[in-house]
Amino acid sequence: MGRQKSYYELLKHPKWQKKRLEILNEHNFECEDCGADDKSLQIHHSYYEKGLLPWEYPNESLHCLCEDCHRQAQDWLTLLHRQIGRLELGQIEDLLGYAMAIEAGNYPMITFEVHSYGVAEGVADAYHLKAEEVIDALNEGQIDGYKLDAMQHIKHGGRDWLCGICGTSASRLFLDQTRGDDNPYQSLQEHAINDHGLDRQAVEESYHSRRLDGRAVVDGQVWMRLSD
Repeated sequence: MGRQKSYYELLKHPKWQKKRLEILNEHNFECEDCGADDKSLQIHHSYYEKGLLPWEYPNESLHCLCEDCHRQAQDWLTLLHRQIGRLELGQIEDLLGYAMAIEAGNYPMITFEVHSYGVAEGVADAYHLKAEEVIDALNEGQIDGYKLDAMQHIKHGGRDWLCGICGTSASRLFLDQTRGDDNPYQSLQEHAINDHGLDRQAVEESYHSRRLDGRAVVDGQVWMRLSD
């Protein structure tokens, strides 16, 4: 049985070199954090999982950083792990939910699983909701950022997309719909088409060519706008 390769030996493997170049290209050979393009760049693994080789991690977990930012990221992770180690198990559940909610805010289209009441509490804290509200909104144990955003808008207000014809909010339309719309923007489009009789192609085209103030117009009629 051959000697197991060290981590640094694995970083010389062609598969890692290919993955490394892929990440560098994704970020135009610039540091994700400080934007430097004149420093030596490194690929930062945001976590490690037993059994995974360096090139087997998903791209979203790999970050293109300069040496200084990479060192800082590692220091922050060390401090975070140290702090997590001081928490009780229930508090770690809350923290996991909160972290999932942060990711949902960045990538609302991603659906994630709420494993427990504690995780639901963490998600709820991030969106200023109650854990029971999050649990009631789950679909087969899962939820996404679009639904959480809509729930937060309905409960706490704030700027939202509205139907420019009748004033109905996109968040309300999204939460009430039964068609299986992917996001509030789709719900607002379907509302303009089905409830106000606008042409589907015209609505879709105007949505993708919205004015600088966010308004979408069909035949001189504003069907989509931001609330005041």
